[in-house]
Amino acid sequence: MYGGAAPNPLFALVEIISKLKDSKGKVLIPGFYKNVKAPSKDELKAWKRLPFNEEKYRKAEVGSKVLTGEPGYSVLYRTWARPTLRYMGCRAGLWRWERRR
Repeated sequence: MYGGAAPNPLFALVEIISKLKDSKGKVLIPGFYKNVKAPSKDELKAWKRLPFNEEKYRKAEVGSKVLTGEPGYSVLYRTWARPTLRYMGCRAGLWRWERRR
């Protein structure tokens, strides 16, 4: 009824979310990484000794064609020592109308 004339809140949200990370996965919020403590040398050595297979993890655990995250960090480092920014979803549009069907 108001399409093309009224602002769409979902599109505004999409624009905001799209600016939270760069194309490589780095969070762009100022100060986001400020108090992140790096793992110790001993922790990093211990991680390297683990029987971890990145390809198996991608296929069996994540179920994705690719793994994402900041370049320069291993999967274990990104998973265990880097902060993440996640968006878990929202409801928008005609969800109430669809529920009445």
